[in-house]
Amino acid sequence: MVSHPMRFGLAALALLAALAQPAAARASNLSGPEVDRIVLNSQGYIAATKFGAKGDYRRAAHEMDALVKRYPASAVALYTRALAYHNLGDDDKALADTAKAIKLNPSSANSYFVRGAAFQSKGDFQQAIDNYSQVIELVPDHESAYLAMGTSYFSMADYDRAIASFDKAIELNGSEPTYYLLRGIAYQESGKSDRAISDMQATLKLDPKNEQATALLASLQPKT
Repeated sequence: MVSHPMRFGLAALALLAALAQPAAARASNLSGPEVDRIVLNSQGYIAATKFGAKGDYRRAAHEMDALVKRYPASAVALYTRALAYHNLGDDDKALADTAKAIKLNPSSANSYFVRGAAFQSKGDFQQAIDNYSQVIELVPDHESAYLAMGTSYFSMADYDRAIASFDKAIELNGSEPTYYLLRGIAYQESGKSDRAISDMQATLKLDPKNEQATALLASLQPKT
């Protein structure tokens, strides 16, 4: 017996239903790594990163608005928009987006890093440190997290822990003059002038024109 031409199997009906959805509706059904890969390869994401690199954070946020609307289950879209918000000084929006991103992907080190930066900007240094610690737990060699953690400890006047964080950043990348400069300032604040002088000299060896290191070194060295 020949089947009726309008009798479809369940798989065929599901396929037709999916094709009948608008593109945005189909996108909203995606989740996890699949949707994040789509976002990372999208023209909107590429444009947003280019705008961000140029310091045009408002246009970067605008590009990411469209991607978040189209792919609401993408942690990448959310934390990238959060970064743009943070750079615009709107840390409340950045915190809202990173909270959603972390709920979607609790293993997203970038989400924790951006949330840490937003907390640090708002002066909540312990919350910032907690988030940077989470980044390091996920990515043990994340030098930027150690650097940011060090500056947070410094802001809390916990110079020993700041120095320990800068130590780790230097261990991971000993060619970055800023790390020596910041550690030297922490040494200066903790009364360890000899070590501060050594770090200012290390900074200038890597960056001979560093005006801050030059001025601090002059102030630390004994007058003759």
